[in-house]
Amino acid sequence: MDGEFERILNTGDEGSAVIARTLGLLYLSSKMSGSSIKELADAADFPLATTYRIIRQLQNAGFVIETDGAIHAGGRLTDTDAGGNEHLVIFAAPLLRTLASSSGLTSLLTVRVNTLALTLDGVHAGRFGSPVFRVGETRPLYAAASATPLLAYSSPDVVDRVQKSTQKKYTANTPDAQTLNEKIRTIKARGYDHTLAEVQAGWAGVGVPVFYGREAIACLSLVAPSSQMPRDISILVQVLKQSSHDLTAKLATANTRFIWNPNNPQDTDNEET
Repeated sequence: MDGEFERILNTGDEGSAVIARTLGLLYLSSKMSGSSIKELADAADFPLATTYRIIRQLQNAGFVIETDGAIHAGGRLTDTDAGGNEHLVIFAAPLLRTLASSSGLTSLLTVRVNTLALTLDGVHAGRFGSPVFRVGETRPLYAAASATPLLAYSSPDVVDRVQKSTQKKYTANTPDAQTLNEKIRTIKARGYDHTLAEVQAGWAGVGVPVFYGREAIACLSLVAPSSQMPRDISILVQVLKQSSHDLTAKLATANTRFIWNPNNPQDTDNEET
């Protein structure tokens, strides 16, 4: 049994065992983000019915998120009104407006929250309809160019958890476990991803990571219906990479240490290392 999990359980005095179990499952939901309820029950050695009941309570309270049958840490810990998130959104807002106006495509700012991608902000181009993901919503890391660069530059532990999690097949182009490794290698080799209908049929995207120190803390992307995406995306890649560089430079000179910690969105000590 996990030592930290066992320590949490042992904090439950007589009459407070339920609280200790709830805290223990909250801990496991963060450590094993992307696992099924059964996997959490097995790891905790709790009855499945008990685990299900506690996880549903945590979900209703906003402390965990269920996506395609997998439980992810998030919710209350990823409030986009929190001060740190506002810093990142404020720094990125002018760049998002410029990207959208210069390209005519929708620009998005996404961040990683454990094993999910969270859309922090976006500027809608206003001509081609809307992508399925909206500001404040979460989705998997393994598909679409506004999420996959975040996965590619995540730690091996995060990549492993995503690969072992249930991967919903949204479209015929959604990566599977066999193709995901190659996708990650390709993104890291060229510094961007270009996707076609991986989550939403008829939509395409181009995305690049944004670095702060040695960590990819965000992703800038441009998305549009496939018919409106240029065949030659080299100019889009160029402007996205320049915007990423500009955002990194802004963050480096910002008078704040709180930018974004993808493993713990409440952590305000995200210093460059």
